[in-house]
Amino acid sequence: MKHIMITTTLILSIISHAMEPDKAQLNRGFLITIEGIDGSGKSTLAKHLYDALEQKYAHVKLTKEPGDTEVGKKIREIVQTQATPLDPKTEFLLFAADRAEHFSKMIEPLLKENYLIISDRLADSSLAYQGYGRKLDKDTIKSINAWAMHNRQPDLTIFVKVPVETALERIQKRNETVSVFEKAPFLQRVANGFEKIYEQYQNTEQFKKDFRKEAQQLYINSLDSPRKTILSASAKKFNLTTLNPTEFNTIPAKHVKLITVDGTKLEQDIADNTIAVVSEWIARNNH
Repeated sequence: MKHIMITTTLILSIISHAMEPDKAQLNRGFLITIEGIDGSGKSTLAKHLYDALEQKYAHVKLTKEPGDTEVGKKIREIVQTQATPLDPKTEFLLFAADRAEHFSKMIEPLLKENYLIISDRLADSSLAYQGYGRKLDKDTIKSINAWAMHNRQPDLTIFVKVPVETALERIQKRNETVSVFEKAPFLQRVANGFEKIYEQYQNTEQFKKDFRKEAQQLYINSLDSPRKTILSASAKKFNLTTLNPTEFNTIPAKHVKLITVDGTKLEQDIADNTIAVVSEWIARNNH
């Protein structure tokens, strides 16, 4: 009887496995980062995106900064639990050390194995928080970040944009001790920093060259109106806000490096739309 039960279980397991759809293989590794201020909902979006893509692709990894290596966990604890504030330079260098460990031990090895990596924060957070928030030298931060990341840039950045007031309301609802990074004046400087970082990101000379014969600004709001598209040939910024995959197809995939998401929308709506667009972006870039 015992042997019959084991055999039956084995057969059912084989049948179940055979019925599962094969997950798609990636031809190369992809690094996607989700950025935004504390309280923006980026961590929740990262989890939703991971859950959806993990069902579709064979190798998907959700990670975060700081704290997704053994060294990183200790650094996260040091930074977030200090009774007295750290010197801003110390703070940044600790995050840079975490980033170096993160890339060396996790991100680079997984990219070589053609993993799709979703990272909750990367280098842009240091530039926003320590560069604009703590007012450290931004060129120094960029240089150290590039060194720590082996000169690797994310393939795609998802910026979850929310007003500081909204973020602070969400933080207060957590009923947790407010960290040094969640005070209103500081968070406003960080929010302004993210805006400046991505404004510069979108206004590069290469972008102007690539799109000089095309519309250079595209706003899409698929929640309010799925087919609403506004094109402006004179604009110099490339911005995608809460997108629709059909309209997304009009843009050459290799040029899409930044997606701006309206983080004030309903959580499930944000997730559904972002998942659809990122899935399309991966499929078009997976050559």
